[in-house]
Amino acid sequence: MTRVGRWRVLVTSRAYARRTPEALKLLQDGGCDICWGEAEPMDERSLTAALPGCSAALVYSSQDRFTDEALAGAPGLRVLSRHGVGYDNIDVAAATRLGVAVAITRGAGEEAAVAEHALALMMALAKGLLPHHRVVTSGRWERPTGRLLFGSVLGIVGLGRVGKELARRGRALGMQVLAYEPYRPDQAFAADVGVQFTSLEVLLASSRPAARGSLSTGLPCRW
Repeated sequence: MTRVGRWRVLVTSRAYARRTPEALKLLQDGGCDICWGEAEPMDERSLTAALPGCSAALVYSSQDRFTDEALAGAPGLRVLSRHGVGYDNIDVAAATRLGVAVAITRGAGEEAAVAEHALALMMALAKGLLPHHRVVTSGRWERPTGRLLFGSVLGIVGLGRVGKELARRGRALGMQVLAYEPYRPDQAFAADVGVQFTSLEVLLASSRPAARGSLSTGLPCRW
């Protein structure tokens, strides 16, 4: 039960307690009572049950479903703070209508994390890590084969925040970087890092691997 004069904050995942206990302590010291989601991720039904009485929610997973119905049942809700930069799982129109602010944590390292994951996939493909792993775990040994990322052409579709982080890492590995950015091509960044803007057709024909950045929700690679 929330004590008088304190705010109730729903935290949708106990991963917060493991990874950032200091953040939760700041909330508690600031007059907030923490309550935890009963399911991970939280669907519409579980949020509809958990949100009433809450002033705010810390949204951990992109699978937590903050729908119109779930939000409408919590008239005291004022803030949804998303861990990350995406908010496709939040009905922003409903939140706006109900006076609930939706916040993201831009600049907290998400761009670097996604770029590093994309680079890890590229390295795994270039070096054939999974096939070699299967060979070794089957009790055999074969001479490893693969190809260098150094000197390869990296194509990035969408040179937004994630795309820029990936471009920096690609250039650090000695890759030529091509980018397709139809909305806001950052010429200053391209000149500073060494990125060449091109059409989507030329990029796909010229680059291997290719990665999709800010124009898509995924970051697949092809080799």
